Amino acid sequence: MDLTADPPWLVADLGVDHDVISHAVVGGGLGRARRVAWLQVCDADLPPGVDPAAWLHRRLEARSLPATVGLLTASNIAHHRRVARQVAGVTADAVVTVGLANRLRVGDLPTPLAPGTINALVVLDHPLRTEALIEALAIAVEARTAAVSALNLASPVSGRPATGTGTDCVVVAAPGAGLAADARMLPYSGKHTPAGAAIGRAVYDAVLGGGRAWIARQR
Repeated sequence: MDLTADPPWLVADLGVDHDVISHAVVGGGLGRARRVAWLQVCDADLPPGVDPAAWLHRRLEARSLPATVGLLTASNIAHHRRVARQVAGVTADAVVTVGLANRLRVGDLPTPLAPGTINALVVLDHPLRTEALIEALAIAVEARTAAVSALNLASPVSGRPATGTGTDCVVVAAPGAGLAADARMLPYSGKHTPAGAAIGRAVYDAVLGGGRAWIARQR
């Protein structure tokens, strides 16, 4: 993965198309992409009434980044974290931007959107079957949650320990010839597998480090 920080952009180029799964603003769902891009924004960029997906799509096109998974962040992209972890020959490479001003506890009552989010990309070096790709997303989200819980920050809504923010997004990418089942693809990526362990360690360490740095900057 080639990672380029060129404010307000942070672009991860995977070299070739990868199978991806995410709930990203642009390019979300199951699909294929070569790049994942973060765009740093401020309130003036997205006033009430602006469709963030359409706005980001136009910015990506203007940046010559078509067919790219697109993420929005208010965090300074210069503070991004990259952590790679290998377990039994499987490597997970994670890149995160962390802002926690919008932190919440899962189950909190809905509140207006606010800046401050966690955007995470984790790239595997082994192909995954579709079901394993979905499982990898669950593991990455669980690792994000565990890291935020370890920071011991309270939700301003409920006062209970925060588990994430209201606008977090996680992207998982893995090489492969497509989303169809293939004997060469890893069939599982749960916590009992090298892939799951590598994903968990990489995402946890990246989010925890980014969260600690964010807390230090607030002080």
